[in-house]
Amino acid sequence: MYLLKKGANPKFWSEEVRNKECFAYIRNNMLKIWAEHCDGKAITELQYTKYELYGITGDRVIYERDYFHRRMLLETASALGLIYPENGEYLDYLHNIIYAICDEFTWTLPAHQENLLTNTDNTFIDLFDCETGGLLAEIYALYGDRLDPLIRNRIKLEVKKRVVDPYIKGIATGIYCPWWRGTYTGNWVAVCTANIATCIFHLYPECYEEVKSDMERLIGNFLSGFSDNGFCDEGPGYWGYGFGFFVVFADLLYSFTGGEVDYFENPKVKKIATYLQKMYLTEDCTVSFSDASRSCAYNIGLLHYLKKKYPCDVKVYSPKLANIDGKIFTFRNFIWFDEDTYNNPADDKESIELYDEGYQWVIKRCENYSFAAKAGHNNEHHNHNDVGSFIFAKNGKQILTDQGRGLYTKEYGDPETKYASNEASSSWHSLPIFDGYFQREGREFESRNVSYSPGVFSMNIAGAYGLDSLKRAERTFTFDNEGIKINDSFDYEGKITERFTSLAKPANTGDGLITAEGLTLTYNPKICTLEITEKRNTNKETYYTIDFILNSGVRDFEINIK
Repeated sequence: MYLLKKGANPKFWSEEVRNKECFAYIRNNMLKIWAEHCDGKAITELQYTKYELYGITGDRVIYERDYFHRRMLLETASALGLIYPENGEYLDYLHNIIYAICDEFTWTLPAHQENLLTNTDNTFIDLFDCETGGLLAEIYALYGDRLDPLIRNRIKLEVKKRVVDPYIKGIATGIYCPWWRGTYTGNWVAVCTANIATCIFHLYPECYEEVKSDMERLIGNFLSGFSDNGFCDEGPGYWGYGFGFFVVFADLLYSFTGGEVDYFENPKVKKIATYLQKMYLTEDCTVSFSDASRSCAYNIGLLHYLKKKYPCDVKVYSPKLANIDGKIFTFRNFIWFDEDTYNNPADDKESIELYDEGYQWVIKRCENYSFAAKAGHNNEHHNHNDVGSFIFAKNGKQILTDQGRGLYTKEYGDPETKYASNEASSSWHSLPIFDGYFQREGREFESRNVSYSPGVFSMNIAGAYGLDSLKRAERTFTFDNEGIKINDSFDYEGKITERFTSLAKPANTGDGLITAEGLTLTYNPKICTLEITEKRNTNKETYYTIDFILNSGVRDFEINIK
C-alpha cells in the first residue's frame, strides 16, 4: 500500500477526491461510464468467434473492442468503489468483473499471439497481459481486505501464472522470449517491465532480488531508444504510453527501495520528460510522424507528476488538452493530480524552433503557423517511408499533413504488406515521386548530407528511394515567422511528380496559387501541370493529393507556403 503514497489512505479517496472541485470532471466522467455501461448491465462476454477473426480475416478491432471494454469497467468500478465506499454496488460489480477477467482464457491480444488458432499456451507476455496484471495488483493493494478472500486469492494466482512466472522463467532459461525482452528499445519494454514490476512489488516482493538486474537491463534498453535530446521516434501518443509506464516503474521502484534507486536523477530522463511539450503544433494538434496520431491529449496525472519532479523544465498546458478519462493510469490521475498545476497552465502559444540531431527532426511553432519536418531513415519504430516529409499546421489543425497511423490490422502489422497502405507508403506523404517509384523500407534507405541552422533545414533524400538512376534529390526548407519555402533540386532523367498531401480540400485559384482553409501555396505554373485528387485512407478518412507534375527537363521546384 505504501507504494501508492497518499492513494493508500482511504480518506484521500472518500474525502479529497470525492469533494474537491478540481476532481469533478474525472469523477463525473466515471459516473457517466458507470451509468452507461455498468449499472444493471451484464458484463460483456469475450467470444471465440471474435477472438479467431484476427487469424482468419486480419481484423483485430471487433475482439479488442470487447476486451478493452472489460478493462474500462474494471477501472471505473475500482475507482468509484474507492471514492464512494459506502455504495456496495461498486464493490459487488468489482468482484464480478475481476472474477470474469480471471476466467479469461488469455489476457494476450490475438494480434500478439503466435499460432493463434492452435496455441493453447495462455502465458505469452504482451502489453495487455502485463497491463491487466498490473491493474489487478494495484486493486489488490488499494482494497486490501475489502475484497473477498476468494477474489484476492484469484488475483494472486492468475497474476503469478500469467505474468510473474513466465517472466521469471525467461530469466532462468536465459531465453529472451518474448521478443521485446531482447534488445528492443520501443514502448513495449517500459510498459511490460513496469507492469511486471507492479505485480511483483505488490504481490510477490520476495521475487525482486531475482528480477532486478534483468529489469535494470530492460529499462536501460528503453532509455537508449531516445535521442540525447530526449526525442522519441514513436511520437507523442507512444511517448505517453511507454514513458508514462516508465514513470510508474521509476516511482514504484524509488519507494520500494527506500529511495536507493532514483531514475529521476538521470539527466536524460529529465530531457525525455520535456518531449511532449515540444510536439504540440497548434492547440491539441501534434507531430504525427510514423504511427503517431494527428492530435494527442496528455495524461493529466503523468504531466502533473513530471512537473513536480522538474518544475523548471516541464510545461503543462491547458487542461483542455488533457485526457482525464482514466484508462491506463486510472489511479494516478487522482494520486498524481496537482491542483496548482491544474489552475496555472503554461502558455501553449509560446514560439519555439528546435532541431533534434538524433532523429533529425525540426519543429517550429510561431504565431502564424507551425511546422515539422524530418530526415532520418526508413527503419524507425512504427516505420513509415517518409524521409524528407513535413507537416504544416495552423488554426488548430494540420493542413498539409502526415496522416499518422493506419488502421491496425494483420496486413498493416506485417512488413510484407504494410507499405501498400496509404499511411505507411511515401506515396501519401508530401514527397516527390520518380516515374511512379516511391521510397523503400529498410535502414539503408536514408537521408544524407543533413544540415540544420536556424531557419534552414536541408538534406539529400535520394538514398531513400533505392533508384540507381536517381543521383540527387536535395530538399531544403527555409522558414521564418511568416511561412516556409521548399526548394527541391534533382539529378534525374525521368518523370518527376512533386506530391503534397492535404487534409483540407484545395482550391486552384489560378496563376500559381492554391488555397486550403487559410493556407496558401504559391508556385510557378509554367514549369508543371497540376492535378488534385480526392482519396481515402485505411481509416476511411478523406484526404487530397496535390500533384505538381514537372515539365520535361525541369529539375528544380520551389513552393512557398503560408
